[in-house]
Amino acid sequence: MLDISETGIGGFKEATASITGRDVFARLKFESGVHRVQRVPETEASGRIHTSAATVAVLPEAEEVDVKIDDKALRIDVFAPAGLVGSRSTRPTARCGSRICRPVLS
Repeated sequence: MLDISETGIGGFKEATASITGRDVFARLKFESGVHRVQRVPETEASGRIHTSAATVAVLPEAEEVDVKIDDKALRIDVFAPAGLVGSRSTRPTARCGSRICRPVLS
């Protein structure tokens, strides 16, 4: 178990686990989704079953890779605010920008 968040009444709100082994993702990937959980609470005198739901996400562990971004593929735009957007944004130092990476295809 990597992480567990418990509720105040003896249950679990969230749990994160790491499962390793041969073909683990191939075997568990179809378990992702919403599952029905049934239980009989200790306070239930007549033994009625309570039903709730649990969401399961099965994700492969990402492998570490080296990423190289060519300067030709990177576009950086810098803008100055315009219009009636407030007196503090009309200062000469007020700027915003965006970085866009467009791969260069050979």
